[in-house]
Amino acid sequence: MILSRTVGRLVSLDAFRGAVIACMILVNNPGNGEHVYSQLGHVEWHGWTFADLIAPSFLWVIGVTTVLSLSRRLENAPSHLSVLKHLLKRALVLYLVGLGLAVFPILLPPFDFSVLGK
Repeated sequence: MILSRTVGRLVSLDAFRGAVIACMILVNNPGNGEHVYSQLGHVEWHGWTFADLIAPSFLWVIGVTTVLSLSRRLENAPSHLSVLKHLLKRALVLYLVGLGLAVFPILLPPFDFSVLGK
């Protein structure tokens, strides 16, 4: 297990998380739609492709990091109530950010991204 000397982070987990995020970006933007490598598309019913492994990998990373983060926080916290308050505050902030992003298109006129390619 390789730990970073500065923060005590698990470097291999951070590297895997970064690779999974890069793969998510690749799978979500595989090309122009006409020419897509078959492994970047999802299988309709039977079988699996590379794209079908990305979401489970991401969920695995989230599960591992949640366990590591909560165990460290519980060791250093004065009480379980303080950890619960922190979790609720973080959940509220994430909810508000999501709500803000959902409302954002209503506040501004739609932007045509095709003008960037010209």
